[in-house]
Amino acid sequence: MSRHPEPRLKPCQTRYPFGRLLALKLARGDAGTDQTIGAMIGLIEATDAAGIVAALARRMREEARDGRGGENGSILYVLWDWLKDAVRFRPDPRGTELTRSPDQLITEIASHGYTWGDCDDLATLTAALLRAMGLRPVLIVCGRSPAPADFEHVCAGLVAQTHKPNGCEPFDAQESYAPFEWPRVGIVRVRTYIVPPISASNKENRR
Repeated sequence: MSRHPEPRLKPCQTRYPFGRLLALKLARGDAGTDQTIGAMIGLIEATDAAGIVAALARRMREEARDGRGGENGSILYVLWDWLKDAVRFRPDPRGTELTRSPDQLITEIASHGYTWGDCDDLATLTAALLRAMGLRPVLIVCGRSPAPADFEHVCAGLVAQTHKPNGCEPFDAQESYAPFEWPRVGIVRVRTYIVPPISASNKENRR
């Protein structure tokens, strides 16, 4: 039996096609980054209807409360370990952004034990789960070259509780850094996008 919580799945009803890829032909430069992040935030907000993300977040909270999450049972370390095991990296075809909803990724993980995805898939899934846990997620894009070079990577993070560079802390299970750790060298350009919180009406509907 898997040591990770399995979500109680419900039929997914979102405004994006479920079981398919959302393929974006990107504009050049920062406009393409804004286009990708806009699609990712749309996918995150669309998870409110089905409750798949919320169900998994609840199960992770229960696991942390039972002390099975390591690091004193913190829900964030339960999430970190789950993401490390559940998402395997596979890049998109050059010039096209292929993005899947968090609901779809969780369903694939529940069915097969893991799923494939690139950094935007992992960031979207991570931010959706952080949001469902009642935290304040952000999407962080970064690059190793100054503008006008493209951003090279995206990850989820949290709004910093204390003064931090860029006002946020990364939570990137794709990389080898610890949670909330920035790369020590090489990053010269960062931009942060706030993920809107769950609306009051959707919170009521999910109880």
